[in-house]
Amino acid sequence: MKIINFIKNHKTILSFCFFLVLIALVYGQSLKYDFIYLDDDILIVDRIEYISNYKNVPLFFTKSVHDTERDPYYRPLLNISFFTDAFFWKEKPFGYHLTNILLHIASVFLIFLLLSRLNFNKKIVFVLALLFAAHPAFVQAVVWIPGRNDTLLAVAVTASLIFIFDYFNENKKNIYKLFLFVFFFVAALFIKETAVVMIVAVPLFVLLFCRNAGRKDRIALFLLLFLLCLGFIAAQTSVVLKENAVSLTVSYVIQNILKSMPIFLSYIEKIIIPIRINIIDGKIYFDWLTFIALCFFLTPVIASFFFRIGRIKIILFGLFWFVIFILPTFVMPAFLVSCHRLYVPVIGVLLMFAEFLSSFANKIKVGEKYIVVLLFIIAVSFAFISYIDAKKFQNRAIFIINALSEDPVPYLIRCKAAEYYFSSGMLTKAENEIKKIETEEFGTYHLRILGHIYTFKKEYDKAINIFETLSEMNRDEIAIKALIDIYLIHDEYEKALLNAEKLFNKYPDNEKYKNIYMDVRQKIYGTNGGV
Repeated sequence: MKIINFIKNHKTILSFCFFLVLIALVYGQSLKYDFIYLDDDILIVDRIEYISNYKNVPLFFTKSVHDTERDPYYRPLLNISFFTDAFFWKEKPFGYHLTNILLHIASVFLIFLLLSRLNFNKKIVFVLALLFAAHPAFVQAVVWIPGRNDTLLAVAVTASLIFIFDYFNENKKNIYKLFLFVFFFVAALFIKETAVVMIVAVPLFVLLFCRNAGRKDRIALFLLLFLLCLGFIAAQTSVVLKENAVSLTVSYVIQNILKSMPIFLSYIEKIIIPIRINIIDGKIYFDWLTFIALCFFLTPVIASFFFRIGRIKIILFGLFWFVIFILPTFVMPAFLVSCHRLYVPVIGVLLMFAEFLSSFANKIKVGEKYIVVLLFIIAVSFAFISYIDAKKFQNRAIFIINALSEDPVPYLIRCKAAEYYFSSGMLTKAENEIKKIETEEFGTYHLRILGHIYTFKKEYDKAINIFETLSEMNRDEIAIKALIDIYLIHDEYEKALLNAEKLFNKYPDNEKYKNIYMDVRQKIYGTNGGV
């Protein structure tokens, strides 16, 4: 009897422990994993001294996430999360993977708390949170270190909704909860730019779930969010939308979104039937399995419209949430199905099914038991699949082997495989991977790698031809740096100086490029007997 009373009085704590154990069993293995050199090299490994220095933290708010001129992403809090790990762990991957796991635990628990507040069936909410915790589509978000951007966003978004819900629904409005809402809302903006869509999602959420919020409250809330988003957009624009940065127009955005509709359907399949999830997927499926997944996905909508199972407003809001959070990922050209991007949009799917299944269980009393058991079995199956899939991210070599074994292999993985072979001294294999790339539609990344291969093989004429092409096409700083090195090898100091000046003029505040420029000048002075 005491045990039963304890469970009744501590359901929230016990639920948290259950989530903790499940996630630890599935993802605890990643604590032993290494970096895989898919953006984690650019964001962490290659600039460990920079991100681990607390003096550089203010720069995270004045530079793009990759700190390059053509980078359109402004995500200061992602860099701050890397700074925190780098400060304590330096280049040890253990700490970075630990943070990823803790963020997943936090987001799952916060989603559980949010759904629990919205008057859904408690048992169904619990098993839906289990499904989210173990879902194979989120392996990439948890095990791949840069994937934490989406778990970070989920923590900020769900926390903001919880605090605004409590602010309006408690008998006495606590101003500190409004302050915490604003804090997490602003944090979401500085984590990932897609959070701007909350300017629409939050007022709708308040309209549907916060009965004590009057019309004036909602208008004031919208104006507050509008001003906050305006301030964020101003900060973002001043950093990433500069000369030579990506220029966005309405027609450009609409064109990319329309082109990405097949990817949208593929995402739905991976949510409902997650059995065709590659590490990075370059093929877009649309077959009978996709159609079945789409039917299941739309079941709550159909049931609420035609059979009055579930409140239609709540279900449509969940669908709207999914759509508005996934569409911004298509603003830039989308050629890959990256499942980590589903992390926050799926919260809307959980809302849809929480409402539908809760209503279904109420209409058919015996239904609750079977629904809970079925969802629990699916969650266990998901956990097993995720445990296996997580092993693909153990280290750089295993990651490349698994990515190459998945058919078809996208452009990015071919390039990463070539880089891996090149760094391991396997030049022939590296060159063969590059030659398998038949199109330049996705960029010039492969040409840069090929240029380095030719340089190492001392085929300098071929290397110079590639790097000069890249330099003229997009003022690629890595290509310019490679040209300087090659010209110095051949004692062609004037050409080296010309490229060093180009690099220095492009990045006058970059200390490394300034030193390169000064070193080349010094070599010329020595060659000419002084200037």
